[in-house]
Amino acid sequence: AGFTIQNGYADDKGGGILIQSNWGNDAATPTLRNLKIINNNARNGGAGLYITNGSVRLIDALVSGNTITSDDDYHAWGAGIYVNYAVDHAAWGGESLRPLFKNVIISNNYTPRAGGGFASIATHSDLIDCVIKNNTSAYKGGGVAIGGDFNQGQGGPNLFKNVLITGNTAYYGGGFSTDSHNSGAQAVFENVTISDNTVTQDGGGVYISDNSELEFLNSIIWGNSSDQLNYAYSDVSIDIDYCTIEDGLSGFVNNDGANLNLTWGENNIASNPLFLDASSGDY
Repeated sequence: AGFTIQNGYADDKGGGILIQSNWGNDAATPTLRNLKIINNNARNGGAGLYITNGSVRLIDALVSGNTITSDDDYHAWGAGIYVNYAVDHAAWGGESLRPLFKNVIISNNYTPRAGGGFASIATHSDLIDCVIKNNTSAYKGGGVAIGGDFNQGQGGPNLFKNVLITGNTAYYGGGFSTDSHNSGAQAVFENVTISDNTVTQDGGGVYISDNSELEFLNSIIWGNSSDQLNYAYSDVSIDIDYCTIEDGLSGFVNNDGANLNLTWGENNIASNPLFLDASSGDY
């Protein structure tokens, strides 16, 4: 607790911190509290923090200014944080673990691939009381990118609760994007604001594809450019209630003729949320 990890470099993954366990050994599951992970570089995933075959509890932290330097389609995920198969492989088959990120600011990170701020594959992470801002991905998920895999059905969906996702930039999914990784992704957003994110192609706020499932409750998707939510390529499922969505249903864009299974609750509104001072980051 109470330290800074900065200016690290990895020729593979985890420029700042690498948490990894070998098959057959108990998973590493550290608690990291009150620290800064800043200005680190890695060729592949997790320039700031990379976790695989293990888990983490990251609390009261800043993850900022980390950069992935390669554009490998498979590996260059999660410039700030990348959680890849958080599974305990001490026993055959493995137990799905659930990393926790609480009161973490993830900002100003960059990747050429997916998940400028945060990315996960086949993992069920909890992000609570976090801010994900001003991150960049040259492809998908400027703020966040998640993908599913064979164990995605274990442990429930990724949870984003009391999270602000703002000021992020990507080609697809400025704020948030799913990305196919052998299976669709799953996420629940509760009391989340996704605002003022931008893209050069589709899904300024949210981009969902590849048989993924998202649920939004008590959340705001507003002021993203060029659209609020874009779905594409395969069957996708979205459940929305008690939310404020700019332009309501017309804020949804269907790309490539994808099939949408939408549950639109009776309590959604399209009224201006009247942010206190969005230009200063006060939502």
